[in-house]
Amino acid sequence: MNARAVSPRRGCRRFARLAPAGLALVLFNFCASPGAADRPRPCEVWSDQRGNPACTMPADVLEADRALNRAWRALLDARAGAPAEVALLRREQRDWLLRRDKTMRDALKDLYDERIAYVESLVQQRPAADPARREAVFGRYGERVRRCYVDGTCAGWGDSDVFILPTGKPGQARVLVDTLFFNGHSCTLDEVGTMEDGHLVVLLDSWDAARKAFVEKSCRVRIAFDPGRSLVIENPGGCDSSAYCGTRGSLYGRYPRWRAGTPARR
Repeated sequence: MNARAVSPRRGCRRFARLAPAGLALVLFNFCASPGAADRPRPCEVWSDQRGNPACTMPADVLEADRALNRAWRALLDARAGAPAEVALLRREQRDWLLRRDKTMRDALKDLYDERIAYVESLVQQRPAADPARREAVFGRYGERVRRCYVDGTCAGWGDSDVFILPTGKPGQARVLVDTLFFNGHSCTLDEVGTMEDGHLVVLLDSWDAARKAFVEKSCRVRIAFDPGRSLVIENPGGCDSSAYCGTRGSLYGRYPRWRAGTPARR
């Protein structure tokens, strides 16, 4: 969860606000005693980005949060001599935290388990010879869009997001789509894809007009990457995406990489 100001020391107060669990523990621990990351915090101290106090989270999610903290500290220690890779890992972790704070509570434990497996797998590996190449596809894609409706009015802005997250298993990545379209329509997707020749292939359910039914995993969708810049969700088979989208929505198209430091907004 995200740490709010808890220390009477001014410098620690600033770092605590900026340091979600699992992202900047080194900064947070400048203000905390050794082992503090593993101890329960008062309910008023911790909250997620929706403002939900951590004490209302399931106990297994809170324990997973502590386990991720420990794995993250071990990874930073293992990469102490590789500042370029640490910088990329921190960016990737920020993207993961944004996705975490937009995830329904009943799916949080699985999201944490995958993240812990991935971070722990990196601890066992040597520093990457070319970290930018390895990490380039992971992260947050999309853009901020205006919410507009058929009556001609527009009200506020929302984030159209595609997250590509590592699962901890070689050659796999989780694809999480939460995109916004005209008149309140949206697309939502949560699937695991497999890397093939530099592309991510995801099998999706699709409508079969002849059977008049959705057929599971019948649609082969390909995600192509322009590393560090954008991704394109391609639909070579002309599959229907209505299992995941409202009438005016579509999974397919190009999504630019979010600029570093862009906050989430819903």
